[in-house]
Parts: sequence; structure tokens; C-alpha cells
Amino acid sequence: MTQQNVKQIALALGRKGFLEIVTDTDDYRPELYTEEGMQWVDDSSFKTVILRHFPELAATGLGNVTNAFEPWDTDTWLDPNRHPLRAYAPELKQEPWRGDAHR
Repeated sequence: MTQQNVKQIALALGRKGFLEIVTDTDDYRPELYTEEGMQWVDDSSFKTVILRHFPELAATGLGNVTNAFEPWDTDTWLDPNRHPLRAYAPELKQEPWRGDAHR
């Protein structure tokens, strides 16, 4: 999968993003989904969707970032200027600039 493919996936999702597309419907409710199905959608992110279909990308920079829309850097320590939103992620509070693959 090339960087161009990733851009095409992102453009196909548009501004709303994966979860908003799935959950922005009258049919996203417990009466229509199993509890397991609801949990599966709630636990999904753009990164998990990409990795589900292209698991080999876990060995790239995608495996090192939390958000698939971040630059896919592979270094142990990520540049705060390239990854500014990591400073606000509560789960990364201890070491926000350490890449996910190096935790």
C-alpha cells in the first residue's frame, strides 16, 4: 500500500471520518445491532480499519502512531511539531512523544 493509497482512502471517507459515517444514522442503535457489533464499531478507528484490511502496515509508521491521520514516522521519539495533538491525548500523558511501536 502506497502513501497515495492512504490519501485515496482518506479522501473517500471525506470530512466526516469513519466513525461519524457509521454512527451518523438512525439505524445505529442497540435494537438493530448486537451488543458485540455495537462494541466493535465503538472500538474501531480509522487506524484499526486500515490495519484490519492491510495488517502488513503495522510494520510501517502506521504502527507507531495512534491516529492514522498523523504522519507515519518510525522514530522512537516523535517530533512534537509533526504530532502536536499527542500532547492532549490522556492515554499518552506520561510520554506523548514516544512512538506507539516503542511503548
